Amino acid sequence: GVALGKPFIAKLNNGKTAVLVGNGYNGSSGTASLYIIDLDTGALIRKIDTLVGAAGDPNGMASPRGWDSDGNGTLDIVYAGDRFGNVWKFDLSSSTPASWVTSFGTASAPEPLFTAKDAFGKRQPITGGMSLGINARKGDANFGKLFVFFGTGQYILSTDVTDKSVQSWYGLVDTGSKIADRTVLKERTITTEATVSGNAVRAFSTA
Repeated sequence: GVALGKPFIAKLNNGKTAVLVGNGYNGSSGTASLYIIDLDTGALIRKIDTLVGAAGDPNGMASPRGWDSDGNGTLDIVYAGDRFGNVWKFDLSSSTPASWVTSFGTASAPEPLFTAKDAFGKRQPITGGMSLGINARKGDANFGKLFVFFGTGQYILSTDVTDKSVQSWYGLVDTGSKIADRTVLKERTITTEATVSGNAVRAFSTA
């Protein structure tokens, strides 16, 4: 496919340094995949296909983001979103590339961590990548937990210019289990929009 987002470089648990990139859009299979490429040789170390999508209903993987969960300098987890609104979590903690898989489901039936849908159940595409961060606020119920942040929407097709579908900004807490749907999340809203000293500002509801 056509990879529009940014790849990233990381040391892997098999001793290699690699470039990781989503397969992008307009791939021949129509599915969303993560590519892990040897930085020194250009050889493909591992391709993890989510098997979601088809040529007649094409998907595509956006920019991935990685996390070193044990703090030893090598990549253990990768997150990436696709055009179908799926947030994928990949387990790269093994030293054997053949064992690198999606964290949920099976190799023949992978499952996402979460699927972004609006209030009416319409899937929200993820094309802009992810941000990751640890909650460092002491006393918070989620102190020390990993958050996965992303926004939804796409600007790829000619029809996207006039598409007014509702999009959302998400902050997921990865507790190691799948997140069922948006009903288990805490909703926040934009309560005020104004102009202050010539700058556009917004105020959000209390967390």
